[in-house]
Amino acid sequence: MRFGVYQRNVACLVVLCAACGAMPAFGQSFPPHQSTTGPEPPPGVVSQPVLPSKALTVIDGVPAYNWRHGCGPTVVGMVVGYWDGLGLALIPGDASTQNDAVNQAIASGGSSGSPNPPGSERHYEDYAMPEDAQPTLLMDDYAADGRPAHSEDCIADFMLTSRWDVGNYYGWTWDSDIIPALESYVAYADPSITANVVRYWMGDALTFAVVKQEIDAGRPMVFLVDSTADGYTDHFVTVIGYDDSTVPPLYIYYNTWDFVQHAAEFRPMASGTPWGVCEGWSFSLSGTGGEGEGEGEGEGEGEAAFEFTRLPHGGWFEAGDSLELCTEVSGAVGEVTYQWYHDGVSEADGATACLTIAALSVDDTGWYECRVTDQSKGYRVTPPVFVKVFAAGGLPVAGIAGAGALSLLCAAAGGWLITRKRP
Repeated sequence: MRFGVYQRNVACLVVLCAACGAMPAFGQSFPPHQSTTGPEPPPGVVSQPVLPSKALTVIDGVPAYNWRHGCGPTVVGMVVGYWDGLGLALIPGDASTQNDAVNQAIASGGSSGSPNPPGSERHYEDYAMPEDAQPTLLMDDYAADGRPAHSEDCIADFMLTSRWDVGNYYGWTWDSDIIPALESYVAYADPSITANVVRYWMGDALTFAVVKQEIDAGRPMVFLVDSTADGYTDHFVTVIGYDDSTVPPLYIYYNTWDFVQHAAEFRPMASGTPWGVCEGWSFSLSGTGGEGEGEGEGEGEGEAAFEFTRLPHGGWFEAGDSLELCTEVSGAVGEVTYQWYHDGVSEADGATACLTIAALSVDDTGWYECRVTDQSKGYRVTPPVFVKVFAAGGLPVAGIAGAGALSLLCAAAGGWLITRKRP
């Protein structure tokens, strides 16, 4: 099951369990956030220009694309277009400008006012029509018409952008769908290429040092931000550079509303802070691709061919129980290093293949993943697993079997229960 969908099913599990009193509420450590902006900036939003600076560092070759049926698929499309320009065949033809092939890779189908004819529906016709807006969530056309949806063929498809059944209005995207979308689209475009994505929370794992590390390595990032300074997430941006000569330092980004580079202070999201950052993602792609190995800036980064041969598994536990999460890889180059993360924060004792906690506490509830790096500087990240720790004696009698049954009920009910924009 995909991480984003599973996360929404966890929320559904809370609702069902609260209704029946079967067990204590399930803690969700990664609160869900959405992008909510449209093809134009919200009223009053200003993107500041980049000023000349000797400390300015910007990645060359990142294409700027304008909003295409959602900022989420558009910014990920820029990342895909950048790696395509390094020789990984992910978009047909030239990805340096926003041509039709690029538009179809971001979100397939027609444009507003000119949809594909019946029988040739794609992303826009199936999921973005009708173009609904908060607070009136409208059933997507494929469902309203009682016909099957098209096969997934673009970033917006894999990102569940505009999907009525998961609570997305036209152009909206959940943050939990960034990782599976990029991985799935790359696998769809060229199975010989592997995408590795790491998620960071602002104030914890997402530090300015991480931004500098990724930009200096020639790897553009994606941020989810609050452009309107109201304390709520609303927009994805493509981060292509930084300027560390100011306090606070600046991140340089494309905003999906023009083709100009902009700058914003690298600060946590808060009311009154325009372009405050909620979270971010780093990307590394590896493989020969359809046109040979990547060239140019960033060459040599993320070229590991190793694969996981053992993956960790989460579950339900009581306080005082022990936990061991382990992973193994094959095909690595030279020495392998490990780093485990709990809710995006690195574990102090998590630099080995197995993360061991001798006596769990309720605070250990959350999502766990491990970043494995070899000497080629390529890395892989294990799929996130959820660990729920109940107080001693509080583990539900139904146990895992009960959770599975409730998950099936959640799947039937649908993930659209979470429909409100969250801070």
